[in-house]
Amino acid sequence: MTYEEVPGETPKVPPGSGPWARVRHWLQVIEAPVVWAALAIGVSTLGWAGLNMIETPYSLERPGPVVDVQAVVEPAPRLRHGALYLTTVMLTPAHAREWVISYFDPKSLMVPRDELQPRTLTPSQYARMTAQMMDESKTVAKVVALRAAGYPVAISGQGAQVQDLLEGSLASGHLMSGDIVVKVGDTPIQTATDLVAATSAYKPGDSMPVTVRRGAGTEEVKVPLGAYPDNPKRARIGIAVLTHVFAFETPVTVTIKTDDIGGSSAGLMFALGIYQGITGTDLTGGHRVAGTGTLTIEGKVGGVSGVRMKVFGAEAAGAELFLVPMENLAEAQAASTKVRVEAVATFDDALRVVRALAAG
Repeated sequence: MTYEEVPGETPKVPPGSGPWARVRHWLQVIEAPVVWAALAIGVSTLGWAGLNMIETPYSLERPGPVVDVQAVVEPAPRLRHGALYLTTVMLTPAHAREWVISYFDPKSLMVPRDELQPRTLTPSQYARMTAQMMDESKTVAKVVALRAAGYPVAISGQGAQVQDLLEGSLASGHLMSGDIVVKVGDTPIQTATDLVAATSAYKPGDSMPVTVRRGAGTEEVKVPLGAYPDNPKRARIGIAVLTHVFAFETPVTVTIKTDDIGGSSAGLMFALGIYQGITGTDLTGGHRVAGTGTLTIEGKVGGVSGVRMKVFGAEAAGAELFLVPMENLAEAQAASTKVRVEAVATFDDALRVVRALAAG
């Protein structure tokens, strides 16, 4: 499954602002009057510690753990040194105390919870959805890596099925749960990642022509696009989708073992790890490489969310190189203080960049 967030832009703090400037800026954000009212009541009645008892409608986004895919992919590499890190973002419900502290910490971000999870889903349902996202990204990574290594792989999908619309999605009234997207413009859509890749060719505010199977018929609709909260220049639909009838056959058995990680943004790094294992090559040359990006079955690298936090996590792990989708390049460069950032459009691009690092 591929997950997209609700349109909207997270208010930006002016560059170079100190902690108190950050607080003054956020005091002016009108979207959160209820939170500030709760803070005032909480501080006056319960004290600073009591703020942990006050819930907010926000989630706290922070750098998550990095995972060396060399340790979770089978066949394992013949020579394991350096690292191929997949990067993650940690999201936790924010109480009022964390909400305040986050404005002093540039490595955290508050995101309205409704922009992350459909209201119609329970936490357990949402967890299953993100696990399905991860499973699909693993499958696509296997296909891409095996094909790059010269193996024939058969794969099929019958479109991207809409599971739900997120709160505030501009697609409301145009798409509905159960729709199966089979084409964007003249581009056929086989999988959920195909839909994400096709959307990246548009800008926020555009109307995207979409062909859907709805019930027993087919309809063409114009879907207005919003923007991601952490990247207002990147278009999104504001839906959750799964590949409809996803099937594949591979001549080589490949397994990827991960726990407690969801989403589809690890596809690129999974594919690099798989390719290294099945070809017996040494991609890293002892260097530490991190990255993020979705993959289509054609090997195209697609944009993701949470790039700033992922860069922070990569730098904390000592990565020398960070691979990022083309559409996330500016965001990654702005967050980087020491890691070299390289944008890649395809899996072949990623192989070329990593090999160049290993070659010195």
